[in-house]
Amino acid sequence: MKKVIDVLSEKIAKEKGLEKHAGKKIVQYDGLLEHIAKHEREYISIESCECTINNISTIIKNPDYIYYNNEKKA
Repeated sequence: MKKVIDVLSEKIAKEKGLEKHAGKKIVQYDGLLEHIAKHEREYISIESCECTINNISTIIKNPDYIYYNNEKKA
């Protein structure tokens, strides 16, 4: 199952070279927490990990890094 978090803004799409995707939905899939758990050692503390989980919508709306997989078109 997936949950729509936001829509890719024109501003961010232009900044990141993803203009053709402006206005498309940004979704979060059920496996997000399991994915984050795989990276738990990368966090400096459990509180830092919890902060990420609790603020995922804000983080996605204000990214400092965007990855686009051309093969998967995602």
